[in-house]
Amino acid sequence: MPENVCPLCGHKGSPVPFREVKERALKPCGHEVPEGQYYLCPNQDCPVAYFGPLALSYRDLKESG
Repeated sequence: MPENVCPLCGHKGSPVPFREVKERALKPCGHEVPEGQYYLCPNQDCPVAYFGPLALSYRDLKESG
């Protein structure tokens, strides 16, 4: 499977800067988010928000605003 395809729903993601993911992510299981290329899943019905070296759900993100 190509790296830019969501591991859960299979939609092709859009690249996002690692900085954006790191700033929005809560620490999963108390660990830092691994550095690397991340993608935004475009499927609004998919619980995965960002994926790359780690898949992050919307529950793993700080509230925006």
